Amino acid sequence: MMTRKESNHQLFGELVRAGMKKKETKDEREYRVRDLVAEAKSGEKTIRKIINGKVENYQHQTIRNVIEALDLSFSEQIYAYGLMGLFPLTQWPSTNQIVETLDYYAKDIAHYPYPAYVISCYLDYFVVNPATAGLVGTFRQLVDLVPRIVCVFDLLFNSSYEILKYTDRNEVNNIQKEQIRRFFAINWNRRHEPYFQDYKIKFGSKLSDTDKDYFFRLWEAQEKKGVESVSLLEDDAKYVLGYLELGVPETDFGKSISFRLFAEPIYELGELFYLIHYRPANEQDNEQYKRYFSQFASQDVDDVKKLKIWSHPQVNIADILRQYQKDT
Repeated sequence: MMTRKESNHQLFGELVRAGMKKKETKDEREYRVRDLVAEAKSGEKTIRKIINGKVENYQHQTIRNVIEALDLSFSEQIYAYGLMGLFPLTQWPSTNQIVETLDYYAKDIAHYPYPAYVISCYLDYFVVNPATAGLVGTFRQLVDLVPRIVCVFDLLFNSSYEILKYTDRNEVNNIQKEQIRRFFAINWNRRHEPYFQDYKIKFGSKLSDTDKDYFFRLWEAQEKKGVESVSLLEDDAKYVLGYLELGVPETDFGKSISFRLFAEPIYELGELFYLIHYRPANEQDNEQYKRYFSQFASQDVDDVKKLKIWSHPQVNIADILRQYQKDT
């Protein structure tokens, strides 16, 4: 089994080879190893080792010269420097700062008439409001979910939760694809970090074989595509723009509800957390939707506190942050 360093050096070699091919396309001429040797001002033996992903203690300037010679994009540069240990891991706020800040948001969204919640950049739920119960079934089901440190992918890909059982299958498929795209887009400049690199396998271990195979297919398709080529003209554009149609139990207005989804970065936490809130896609549905979600709003204050993950003694936010920031 390869070490993290060996894997990262191989990935860097792949990136260099891809960069050389891009240079050929851009310059409309063959770009050879000797060209990279000349532009990177390094020895041929060293450059060949880099291209082949060989582990060496390369001089930092050599790595910088290779990256500059290939004229990599901004995100590719971060990825390259990160793989070679020349770009720091994401610095996360302290546990106290996160709790203090999200406590404020918890109070702010508690009486919001539609679903609202705060998630990390890795799509883990940190606090939800009572109305979010309308998406999962009952308020008690929502309270039970919170201390499990569930993430958006749990609800979308783990069929045992049955969260979207009322939603049209094609709609669910589109939401799943969009949320993976969103995960990649938010974390694209962190993809050299161990937490991101291990995410697919770690999350997949929570799923049944069938669920895992499907999750892997969507993940690998997005991984191959990247995020720099995402077009708003694609079929899933309405999801990119934040439109969702979710199935609900039979109500006086039918079996589905249409929302516009808003995602606002929480700047005081370094844009590592996002406030997600829903509004009816059609304003004329406001009153009907409010009636449906109001049944979840009148909860005991102590029960509402349970919608914050840090209110549960078995949850340690410091441990979550250590996982996010692991360096091996």
